[in-house]
Amino acid sequence: SSGALLLASTLYGGAVASNAFVFAYFVDYVLQANDKLEMMLIIYIVSGVLSVGVWLRLAKTYEKISLIKISMVFQTISVLVIGLAVGAGDELLFALMVVLAGISFGAFSV
Repeated sequence: SSGALLLASTLYGGAVASNAFVFAYFVDYVLQANDKLEMMLIIYIVSGVLSVGVWLRLAKTYEKISLIKISMVFQTISVLVIGLAVGAGDELLFALMVVLAGISFGAFSV
């Protein structure tokens, strides 16, 4: 159903936009790793770009709405872990969640 796909895409787009506003703040003030900001952004972008091929292959077998739902689960997990478990100095955990969020973002390029 294209209506459900459009709604999911719109909601996800809003979530990504709001995350973009707080990303730099979080890295600087919560993670206390401002010197790692560029690296974390590169990790996000590269993981998203690299995941597009996987999402494209999956899209040949599964409905796009199902893939979007899976992607939203990935994004939800990453946001929850970041919000509840990441603190000062947790750069590796944050980077892993950024990879998961990037993979989630890649689904919306399909």
